[in-house]
Amino acid sequence: MSLTTDKFPPIVIAELSLKILRKTFATKLGFRPSLSKENLEKTLRSIESSLMVMKYSYLPVNELLLHNDLESIHTYGLQLSEGLKPAYSTPSSIQLSLANLNWGINIFQYLGRRIKTANSKLGAGVDLKVVHVRNVQKIGNFLLTRAYDNNNSYTIMTNILDLRPNRNFGVAFLPPREIGGKLSEAMYIDSEEREEEAGALLAPNQVDLRGVDAILHQLIVQKF
Repeated sequence: MSLTTDKFPPIVIAELSLKILRKTFATKLGFRPSLSKENLEKTLRSIESSLMVMKYSYLPVNELLLHNDLESIHTYGLQLSEGLKPAYSTPSSIQLSLANLNWGINIFQYLGRRIKTANSKLGAGVDLKVVHVRNVQKIGNFLLTRAYDNNNSYTIMTNILDLRPNRNFGVAFLPPREIGGKLSEAMYIDSEEREEEAGALLAPNQVDLRGVDAILHQLIVQKF
């Protein structure tokens, strides 16, 4: 049976990623990427074209996963990843821009992985992963936490105040944003401890995505 690919969450979120990347590039990045402005825009247009082909293909998942444009998007993601690395350490003033770039590029590079497991929930279009919370600090009405997934560490702000360190929790990697003046690179799905190891990917049907879906919906309808 064919999918309604024009409303398929991984593709919808990939379109959101494209908008966020364009908005980020329109601001002052604070570093000079190795990709020229012309080549950058050319790559983004190519991604947009491939997404449109997939969006209106109405193919079943098994055929969508073999689509040439899916491979093209992965390749373009690699090009962006190589062309947008800053040549020096990251000052705090550009951390949000870099976090948004990394988030958007990740969406393109691993689009196929999300297509394999997606259901009708918008949250199925982002990475859902188990992280291990190392540090927790109360700041105003939020907790500032540091968490890792066995490869990378993340700063995550949350209003779930009963999180405890040295435990594993599920997170959704939403577009990074500033909360209370601090960078937040993900959202805790809930306060339920997870038995899976840090770094384990979660399927959309394993978690309650209502809160994640609400935030993504707001971002999608927002004018960029």
